[in-house]
Amino acid sequence: MAGNEAGHGAIVRNRDLIDVWIEAPRGNRKQVVYEKILSLIDITDEPSKHLKKNNDEFLFLIVMTPLRLIDMETNKVLWKNESPSSTLYCRPIKFLFKKENADLVRNTEKEIITKIENTIPIEIKTKEGHSYIIDVDMMLTMLDGIVGDVLSETNSTMKCIICGATPKDMNTLAGINRPPNVDNYRFGLSTLHCWIRFFECLLHIEYRLPIKSWQVRGPENKAIVEANKKRIQAEFRAKLSLLVDNPKPGYGSSNDGNTARIFFHNPQTSSDITGVDRELIEKFAIILGVLASG
Repeated sequence: MAGNEAGHGAIVRNRDLIDVWIEAPRGNRKQVVYEKILSLIDITDEPSKHLKKNNDEFLFLIVMTPLRLIDMETNKVLWKNESPSSTLYCRPIKFLFKKENADLVRNTEKEIITKIENTIPIEIKTKEGHSYIIDVDMMLTMLDGIVGDVLSETNSTMKCIICGATPKDMNTLAGINRPPNVDNYRFGLSTLHCWIRFFECLLHIEYRLPIKSWQVRGPENKAIVEANKKRIQAEFRAKLSLLVDNPKPGYGSSNDGNTARIFFHNPQTSSDITGVDRELIEKFAIILGVLASG
């Protein structure tokens, strides 16, 4: 509030963010699971339960970030978060070294909503004698895909939580006209997988450019595509320090959000490596930037 003393009765409009992920390798670093004694501070636990043996393989994190500061008398916006979808202003309010599941997500939602409902206005008085009443308006948003599926009661990770479309529906023009569930707008828009899927779409096109065909048939074509894939992987490693399309033990691949962003933020280098037109990469990046702009 210091520096924003132009109005009385200012309200800080916040959005309470739940962001959940499984701790995984970032960039080119290998994940190391440290077995150690961790003091897990959870206000719902007994003090005797705070100290427990655990590991940091999984991390469930709840954070809060401000969106706007408004003078309620004049309705003037005193401050606005210009990057609402970014983690720049995120402040952690709770860490849990637990693997996400439906029960954990639902219990955490109930706990956070209870805290929001019990929030009361705060009065602040300055040395100059000014009095400010700060009220807080919070919402649960910026969820990752799995958490969004649980809270929206979507019974499949392959379905859109807004319109319920499946991959099959998305490949038909009729799918565009599916009615949205406007109640689920409150969960925000998670664009992480958009970045990854756009990146992988171009990546798979790049592998097949030498044979000019989407389907790879015959041992000769398979050998050509595999050789091109290895060349592309090696060049990304050498020029951008990226591990591209490398399988990870147990699940998934090295294609994560950071890898995709570096790819799209370096369109010329990515084009030189892959042979995909730079303009196409830039247009994809513009679409993704708009989706992530909040």
